[in-house]
Amino acid sequence: MESLSVSRGTIIGLPWNRYRFRVECAVLKKIEDPYEGAVPPLSHNTLLESHDPLQFDDLVATQAERIFVNCWHSSSYESAIMWEHHAGKECGVAIKSTVGRLRRSLIIDVMRPIQIKDVVYIDYDTDDPEPRNTFELYFFKLKHWEQESEIRAVLSHYLLEHSPGYDRSKFAHGDDIDIDLDTLIEEVYTAPGTKQFELDAVQSILDVYGLKRVAKQSQIKRGTG
Repeated sequence: MESLSVSRGTIIGLPWNRYRFRVECAVLKKIEDPYEGAVPPLSHNTLLESHDPLQFDDLVATQAERIFVNCWHSSSYESAIMWEHHAGKECGVAIKSTVGRLRRSLIIDVMRPIQIKDVVYIDYDTDDPEPRNTFELYFFKLKHWEQESEIRAVLSHYLLEHSPGYDRSKFAHGDDIDIDLDTLIEEVYTAPGTKQFELDAVQSILDVYGLKRVAKQSQIKRGTG
């Protein structure tokens, strides 16, 4: 299930995974963007001041292996482009939420710290976003992606990987974080081209899990989005 969104200060997506109430966080290294987690050249010297210069490049490279991201789109209106690129016009489901709901829905796990922030879009050749640490690198993206208007939850395994029995290979395709769906979900939408039986199927899933929400078809379908 993919992630979309409908309003500024409001976020939309479908992050429940399998039958467990969990939000899926993708492995950052699997995102096909060479700038993800990269150090902007103009920020390099500032970050070096708080790190060992001889180990800095290795730190940045290996840190990406323990970073996981869950991405949301933020906008005042539904985005036809986001539907098309991430779910398709005739299939897919999105949920409407808020940053506050997302924060409150997360089941706290001290070994998996999560930060939720707006992504800052930069020109990596000319901008210095002044990161305070290397973790903040994961909230920067190339300006070419600005239309995504992304809010991102970033999870680190830095603490978890030092615990007994930790096996990084188990997280090769991502990590699942427990959430409270009733807190997370404000509204549920289906894609613009959804057929009635598909809308009914989504409603049945909501009913099965006791989520008192009414599945709605995308407002783009009705020409009001």
